Amino acid sequence: DIEKNLKQDDSGAWNTKINIKNLKPGKYQVQAELENDDGKTNTQKAYFYVSYPLYITWTIDWEGFESPNEYLNNMSQVADKYEMPMTHLFNPRIYTTTQVSKERAQYFTNWVLERYKNKYEEIGMHLHWYDDFVQSAGIEVKKQYSWGNTGVGPGYETLPSNFTKEELTTMLKYGKNLLKTNGLPEPVSYRAGGWFANSDLLGALDSTGFKIDTSGKTQYTFGPNNVESYWNLSETQKPYHPSKTNQNAELESNLKLWEVPNNGLDSYWHSDKEMIDRFNKNYNGKILDQPVQVTFLSHPNWFNQKEKQRMESVFNYTNNFLSSKDIGPAKYVTLQTIYKDWLAN
Repeated sequence: DIEKNLKQDDSGAWNTKINIKNLKPGKYQVQAELENDDGKTNTQKAYFYVSYPLYITWTIDWEGFESPNEYLNNMSQVADKYEMPMTHLFNPRIYTTTQVSKERAQYFTNWVLERYKNKYEEIGMHLHWYDDFVQSAGIEVKKQYSWGNTGVGPGYETLPSNFTKEELTTMLKYGKNLLKTNGLPEPVSYRAGGWFANSDLLGALDSTGFKIDTSGKTQYTFGPNNVESYWNLSETQKPYHPSKTNQNAELESNLKLWEVPNNGLDSYWHSDKEMIDRFNKNYNGKILDQPVQVTFLSHPNWFNQKEKQRMESVFNYTNNFLSSKDIGPAKYVTLQTIYKDWLAN
């Protein structure tokens, strides 16, 4: 009963709170009736909207080699400007390679840890099957299947199909242990290098405690060898549990792992216009009758001024729908928040 909850403040205005938990998505109106000795008077109608959230994430794929401080500063400036918590998909290969000095590996670790503690960002995991990482995990290097030589580092382009599910499981556990040994939290989110996550890798993620994979996307070919992807999702695919027999669908025999697609594209391969167009395909500007997520991607290794400007353009646009400004359902969150607030319920 709203009448019983009305309270008058020091200015003489009357206030109350409305419980919207049981309201369905839609447009609502509120009107107050004032009654005194002179009779009854109605106030003007006030309108409000109820919508499910539009979760927007900015995921950062750490490639496992040097990232200039300038690029890290660019990312932090964007994140702080838009109050967008980054989801760092951190690469533990930096602890096993001579390509990154121990001093720089510690710098990167401290950098993400500081933002994790003070900016409430997430630290997940991202892996490429570099030779040095594979060997350090106690697995034989295999390179029969690769998307081609890009010159980044030996094994960078190696596909997971070279390894058994058991070998992939061993390397995932090893990567998680490296993060723990270096003072980082246990990761719950993962993205595969080149988005190449096959059924065995997804199964290995499921069995090693990961809650989210975010490798899924539309069909593509990649690298000098034009390797065809394992994925064939729609541009507007919602989060789902991949089937053990078909990773592109949720059928009868599914993993507990959630697939949260990289449906917002990435700032390395795509323009701001393309990313905004993809955002608009996933959200039409109206009230949502179910939660929606849009996930963008960038890399600290290549986040130069051009990429910074692209993401600023994208977030300038998505700012038009922010719940915090009471102008839409959009919330800037991490993947872990999507899991806790939506998927785990």
